[in-house]
Amino acid sequence: MRFFKFSLMGCLLFSFGALADIGAFDLRPELDIDVPELPRQRVVHLMPEKVFIPKGFDSNDSSEVIISGWYPNPCYEPLEAEVIKENGQIFITPRAKLIQRSDRVCIAMAVPYVKSIKLGMMKPGLTKISMLDIWTGHLEVEPEGKDSIDDHLYGKVTHVRSGDKALFVEIEQPSSCITFDSFKFISNNKDTCAVLPIMKQVQRVCPKDPRVFEYRFDIPAECQIAEKVLFHIRSLGGESVNHIHKDRNF
Repeated sequence: MRFFKFSLMGCLLFSFGALADIGAFDLRPELDIDVPELPRQRVVHLMPEKVFIPKGFDSNDSSEVIISGWYPNPCYEPLEAEVIKENGQIFITPRAKLIQRSDRVCIAMAVPYVKSIKLGMMKPGLTKISMLDIWTGHLEVEPEGKDSIDDHLYGKVTHVRSGDKALFVEIEQPSSCITFDSFKFISNNKDTCAVLPIMKQVQRVCPKDPRVFEYRFDIPAECQIAEKVLFHIRSLGGESVNHIHKDRNF
């Protein structure tokens, strides 16, 4: 008889505990406290899908490489990169900030990015490029010369779009005293083609008269080198606009 009473009491205690676990029987008082949600953020190292190394820089130019890839979801802030020059090599560490909070929708959707990494002026010769300690190629820098990548006058490139076998470059010309002259192309014979939209001065006086024009050029044979080619288009003030062209017929 004692054994029966003990077992019955145990069953009752177990039942009350189970009900409390599922929320049907909760003896705890309600806490009326508004606890703010703290944002969760962390820095993530991202290995790019592609590393593009333009050709045509000399020791007087500001060199750069371009990386492209995918963020795992829309909650990644734009990429930054740590650049270390050491013993004739360049070590690049791409980093992005992942921020998760209630006002952001972090769905599992890949988001593409294209990022230019400034390297500054480099010594002539070949420099090994490593991305997250993995060798990815060589940057070739020529001695200072007369026809380097930054020795021309350019308009301000504001937008680039692709056609089938052509590119359309939108250029803002700050004054009517300059006009478009020609495009020059420098291919690395692998996956990158530098484009120099060269302008020329046609008047001595340059009034403040900005205008926007769109110029079309057929992609030359020397730039049709891969299914995906990065066009590294120089712009006013030593800047650049980078556009990846996909050739479906390659």
